[in-house]
Amino acid sequence: MEAGVFEDSFDEKMVYDDNMIFEIIDAACEILDLEEEELHEEFGECYFSYCLASSHGKLLKALGGSLYDFLSNIDSLHDHLCASYAGIKIPTFRVKPDASSRSISVNYYSDRNDFEYVTKGIIKAAAKILFKLEVDIETVYDADSIKFLITTNDFDECHLMFPKLIESSRDLIPRANEAKVSPFEFSKVFPFHMLFDRNMTLLQVGSTLKRILKDINTTKDAKITSFFQLTRPQIKFDFESIYSRINNAFVLTFQNNVVKQSVATLQANNEINTRRANLRLKGEMIYLEERDQMLYLCSPSVSNIEDMRNKGLCLSDIPIHDATRDLVLLSENLQKQRELMQQLHIVSDHLFKINTELEEEMHLYDRLLFSVLPPSIAKDLQESRPVSTERFSSVTLMFSGIVNFSDLCEEMECLDIVNMLNSLYVKFDTLVDFMTSYVYKVETVGDKYMTASGLPERCSNHPQVICTLALDMLDVSKEIRIKEKRIQVTFGIHSGEVVAGVIGQRTPRYCLFGNAVNLTSRTESTGIKGKINVTEETYKLLQQAGTLDMYDFERRGQVSMKGKSEPMTTYILSRQECLGSNNPMVFMVESASMQSSSSLLTSSGAGGGAFTLNRTGVTSGRKSRNSSVISSRFNTPGVSRTVSRFATPFRSRCNSAMSSVANLNPNHLPSPANSEFEFDEEVGFPSFGSNSSHLSVPHSLCLSPQIRSPRMRSQNIDTTLQE
Repeated sequence: MEAGVFEDSFDEKMVYDDNMIFEIIDAACEILDLEEEELHEEFGECYFSYCLASSHGKLLKALGGSLYDFLSNIDSLHDHLCASYAGIKIPTFRVKPDASSRSISVNYYSDRNDFEYVTKGIIKAAAKILFKLEVDIETVYDADSIKFLITTNDFDECHLMFPKLIESSRDLIPRANEAKVSPFEFSKVFPFHMLFDRNMTLLQVGSTLKRILKDINTTKDAKITSFFQLTRPQIKFDFESIYSRINNAFVLTFQNNVVKQSVATLQANNEINTRRANLRLKGEMIYLEERDQMLYLCSPSVSNIEDMRNKGLCLSDIPIHDATRDLVLLSENLQKQRELMQQLHIVSDHLFKINTELEEEMHLYDRLLFSVLPPSIAKDLQESRPVSTERFSSVTLMFSGIVNFSDLCEEMECLDIVNMLNSLYVKFDTLVDFMTSYVYKVETVGDKYMTASGLPERCSNHPQVICTLALDMLDVSKEIRIKEKRIQVTFGIHSGEVVAGVIGQRTPRYCLFGNAVNLTSRTESTGIKGKINVTEETYKLLQQAGTLDMYDFERRGQVSMKGKSEPMTTYILSRQECLGSNNPMVFMVESASMQSSSSLLTSSGAGGGAFTLNRTGVTSGRKSRNSSVISSRFNTPGVSRTVSRFATPFRSRCNSAMSSVANLNPNHLPSPANSEFEFDEEVGFPSFGSNSSHLSVPHSLCLSPQIRSPRMRSQNIDTTLQE
C-alpha cells in the first residue's frame, strides 16, 4: 500500500516494470529504516532462495562443482530460460579466475540499471548455500560494466572456489602432444567447426559448412564476419570481445546470400529457400593458447526434421556423436505425440459435447418418464430397479367422456376438436397436479380421461379424493365451449380391486388391469349425461369413512352393465348445498407431528375441489412422498369451510393476489376474519375461535386471504372450525 502497488500476487511468467520493484523496495526501506543498498542485497539473497525452491532448483544445484564453474555457466542457464520467459532482459557475466590471489573477477553487463546490489546478494547466497563459502564482494564500476571481486578468507576450501587442476596429459600419456588427427578427418568429425585467428580470418571449416557456404573455398583470406553474424552474446564480433566472454555460449547466424543452391535445398519448396539464411549455429569458443587462435565447436540449431530440411540440411550432416541428432529424432517423436494429443483433445471435446447433449437428452427423458409414470415408479425405472406387478385390493377409478363426442367430430372441424380437448385436458391436468400425491392420471384416449387414487401409493381416503376431483372437473368443464356451444362431460366413478404394472420398454406405461376398470368405463358410458355417476361400491366406502354427508347423492337405481351378472345400483353425485352458507370446507392433513404437515386442502361447498394452498418441503416430480408419515383425510361432517367455495387452482379463476401471499399472522388476514382468528404465540399457529382446535399447518406456510372465484356467493372469508 505504501508503495502504491495493489497486486495481490505476482506471476513469474509475466514481465513487470522495474519501477514497481524499486517502489516496493523504497517503501520497505522507509518502513524498516534500512539502507537501500543493504535491502537490495538482502532481496537478492531471498530471490536466490526462492529460485532454489522453484522448478529451477535442481538445475541451479547441478550448474557447477565450484563457485567459478557456477558463475561461468550462468549465461548458459540464461540462454536456456529465454525460451520459457518471453520478453525477459537477461544480464551476461564474464568470469576470470585468479588462483594466486584466491579471487574471482566477474564483469556484470546488463541493460537494467541499479540491480548490481541485487546481483551481489545473489552471488553471496549462491556461495553460502551451494558451496558453504563465506565470501566478500567488492564492487568496482568500470566504463562499460560493473566488476565484482570475490574473495574468501577460508583458504582450506579453495577447491570450492576454483575447479580442481588436473596434471598435464603429457605426463600420463606418452607422445600425447603429437598430432594424431589430420585436418580432413577433424573436419569430418566436427562438420560445423570453424578455426580463425586474431584477424577473424577463417583458417579451417567443417565439411558441412564447406558444402553449404558459397565461395568459401575460392575466397582468399575469407573473414568469418563475411559469412556469419554474432547473435549472442551481444558483443562486438572481434577476437578480443570473444575472448572476454570465453565461457559464454555463442550463437552465429548466416549472412544473406552466402548459402549455395545445393542439391538438398533444390528439393525443398522454392518459397522456403529463403529460410536457410536463418540457420543458427550454437556452440562454444575454445582458445588455443599455443597457436593464439580460436576454435568454434558448434551444432546447427534445428527443431525437427522438417525444420532441418527447410534449412537445407540432412540428418547425415549431423554426426552421430552430436546430441543434436538425438534431439531432432526425439523432437520428431514429440511432434507426433503432440499431433496425437491434439487429435485426442479434439475427440475429447467432441465426446464432451456428445456427453453434454446426452445429459440433456437424459434430462428430457427423465422429465418425460416422470410425466407419464407415477413418481415412485419412475424413480425405480430411472435407477434401473425392477418394477414388479402389484395388486391393489381397494382403489377408486374415474372415467370421463364428452357427451355426443362422435357427433361433434362429424359436425366440427378437426382443429376445433383438438383445441377443445386441449383446453379441457389442461384444466383437468392442473387439478390433478395439485393433488399429485393422491391422484394419478392413468391415460387419455380421445375424449376419455382416466384417473385413479390409492395407487401406486396406498391411501385410505381415495373415494373422497376422486369424488372431490370429479366435482371440480365437472365445474371447469362447464367453461369449455366449441363454436359458442357448451360441452357436457359425463363422469363414472367406481371402487374395486386392480392389478397395476409397467408395460413396455421403449414407451413404458403404468397400466391398470381388472374388472374394476371395465366397470368404471361402463359406469361412465351408461351413466346420465353430464352428471357424475357413482357405483354402490364407492358409495359404501364413503359411508364407512363417515364422509357421506359431505356430498349430495341421488339414488338412480339399478343399471345393467356388461361384465356384471346382476344390475348395479348407481348414484348421482352433486355438491352439498349447506344451509345459510356456501363457504367451502377445510381439509386437514394428518402427520406424525405438526412440523411434518404437508398441505392445506380446501374443498368447494360440501366437499368439492381439494386444493393445495401451500406445501412445505415440496420436491420435484422425481421424489415420491413418504406415505407412512403423511396421509390425508377429509374432515368430518359439520365442519365449516374456508377461503373459497370453488377453490380451483387455475390463476384465471383466482384473484392475482394469490401469487403474493401473506404469512399466517393476524395482521395479514383480511379484516372480516380478524375477529375469527386468534394467534398462538407459543406454538406459532393460528387458531379459530376460543373453542377451536389448532390448524395443523406449520407457521411457515402461506395463505392467500384474497382468493376469489366467479362462483363465490360470499365475498367475506368465514373461517371457523367446529368440533
